[in-house]
Amino acid sequence: MHVGERVVAALSAPETPEIGWFAARQPAVVRFLEDRLAGTANEADRDAFTVALDAARTIGSMFEQQHGVPPARVQQAQLERAEEAVVGEVRGPGFGIATRQPALANWLAGLLAEPPVPLTLAETRSVGTALAAIIYALDEVTTGRPIP
Repeated sequence: MHVGERVVAALSAPETPEIGWFAARQPAVVRFLEDRLAGTANEADRDAFTVALDAARTIGSMFEQQHGVPPARVQQAQLERAEEAVVGEVRGPGFGIATRQPALANWLAGLLAEPPVPLTLAETRSVGTALAAIIYALDEVTTGRPIP
């Protein structure tokens, strides 16, 4: 089941649960984002992680709103499979996240086009890849559709 456009629009507002609640419910997502995005060299490196963590929390809320219950806990292996699928789609033909979750794909494209803080092109790509993987993983745990 697609996350509907009304759900995406409604939850794009800052009424999503606190980061602590999200981290407790989805620790593998937080670790995944830390592994991919949490820089250690300077504060600017952490901007990508912060943007992605807030967006992941919002995405989780969108799935919860659409399905009426919080998504089951995502596992690290699901996120890694999802990341491989996202990278594979960029390199070859595939239906992609836009077909599987079109409203979320549009929301993600908007976020990447105008992030709340400036990101480099490399950071934008990394955030986009990580968030697309999270969408795939959350889609799998809520609908049962396997990650492509």
